[in-house]
Amino acid sequence: MEHELGSLKPKPGKDDYRPALQNPAVAHCHKTWERVYRAVLKENGSVAVARIEAAEAYRAAMPLLIGDENIRDFIGCVTFGITSAILIAESPTKLLYAAQVAFNVGRSRAKKPKNPPKTAPKSTGSRLLPKKNATPSPLRNAPLITNDLAKRPS
Repeated sequence: MEHELGSLKPKPGKDDYRPALQNPAVAHCHKTWERVYRAVLKENGSVAVARIEAAEAYRAAMPLLIGDENIRDFIGCVTFGITSAILIAESPTKLLYAAQVAFNVGRSRAKKPKNPPKTAPKSTGSRLLPKKNATPSPLRNAPLITNDLAKRPS
């Protein structure tokens, strides 16, 4: 059954050569789309329903937005989906925004120092511990004054 606007199935390129399909993630998403599209079209006969179901399967097959490589593959899948008319309406924009947010979150985590900076010396009770490179207090090096009366014999 042909749609009134013609076939909405993505048209293969000349000799079906599409460089994007060399990316395993994009190829996986595309194969998922093809499989679902054909199955729903055969079962239902409706191109529109087949496209909707296949697009949902395509989105579900895309990589998780965890890690730089997955984010790049996700963007590749979205881009291929847009250029192949698999993803339509406003979903591609939302998907690319999600990838941008995931990428920026990953970057901010990478910039955080592993050990928090030391801001204040540790204390024990009410007395602060001296800093390692601090100059000694002159009173600390003063001779100890003792009570001479306590040492006198009686």
